[in-house]
Amino acid sequence: MRTFIYKVVFIFFISFFAFHFIGLGKVNKVDREEVFALLHTTRNIQEEFTNKYYTYEQLYNKLSPFVTDSFFQAFTDTHITQTSKGYIALGTDVNGLYIPKFSYSNGTKISYDEQNDLIYIYEKMPNINDASNHPSHYEYVVISKEDNKLKVSGILQSKELLTEVKQINN
Repeated sequence: MRTFIYKVVFIFFISFFAFHFIGLGKVNKVDREEVFALLHTTRNIQEEFTNKYYTYEQLYNKLSPFVTDSFFQAFTDTHITQTSKGYIALGTDVNGLYIPKFSYSNGTKISYDEQNDLIYIYEKMPNINDASNHPSHYEYVVISKEDNKLKVSGILQSKELLTEVKQINN
């Protein structure tokens, strides 16, 4: 019986350290659900901007709790148009700085860069309809901490896995 208990404790001990130090150890400081909730909320707010006119202050008040100021400025410069009725986004056909439509499954990866305190959420997107203008690629959201709160700070795309993410995962 004592041997059995030692084996169970040993297996538990080895499993704990393997789980902590192999792959998942680099992500253990990130709450996957919290990150996904931030992305969903931000995308929903971005899409709301296509349905209604807003003042610039309203745009800022809705989106700024979830994105950095520099990202907010880039997003509004890229996607928001001023009209006589107010500010509005003219659609989401060009994704640019919209939160990508991740699958939020095992294909959606998270890497935590402890040195720079950045979180990379990414997924390899498939080739769309075999069209040469939409080959398979990676889409990324970069999240940083601002006043101890997670905020979207960037959107990236690349054909290959980013060097930064490769270094984190090694």
